[in-house]
Amino acid sequence: MRNTATPSGARRYGAPLLATLLVTAMGSSAPPAASPDLARSARGKVDRIESDQLRAGETVVLSEDEINSLLKYEYATYIPDGVRDPRVHLFDRQAVVHTYIDVAKLQRSTDGSMGLWGMLFSGERELKAVCRPISSGGRAKVEVESIQLSGSAISGSALEWLLSVTLGESDAGPANHLPLPENLRELRVEKGRAIVVAN
Repeated sequence: MRNTATPSGARRYGAPLLATLLVTAMGSSAPPAASPDLARSARGKVDRIESDQLRAGETVVLSEDEINSLLKYEYATYIPDGVRDPRVHLFDRQAVVHTYIDVAKLQRSTDGSMGLWGMLFSGERELKAVCRPISSGGRAKVEVESIQLSGSAISGSALEWLLSVTLGESDAGPANHLPLPENLRELRVEKGRAIVVAN
């Protein structure tokens, strides 16, 4: 039976953490070198962030392999039905999330209704999302710049619907902006690593 309880780090960050570091390159990078040891290392860093143990100005670095290990070994049972094999690739000022989603399963697991777009995007599909970190006014966010399903770009009302299904509602501005916890003032993404700075 799937575990429906959520660890504190996953609860606090939820889709934003996974999508930003996480809630974004297909065919251009080697598969992530995930391992249980790297997962434990990443979990320790995330727990320090989540429990507000960072000193003002302290910097925490998460490697691409640590993030992918966290997804595979620590958060696997908390990823909803309909999402499979999520992977993150980090580049200069950009993160690319690749996964497979089944919209019908995903909506059933979150008690959502299929609707028109759900019927049009039925079945498991390959998803690629390109994200960009934003840091301003002492707050860090992530902007979802683009999404592709099965290689086709999604835009307009279809994009808004897909973001609401996969990321949930956001009260922090545009639907494609994902807020990070208030104790983080900056997020930078470089090739192979993500850097967060505490307030």
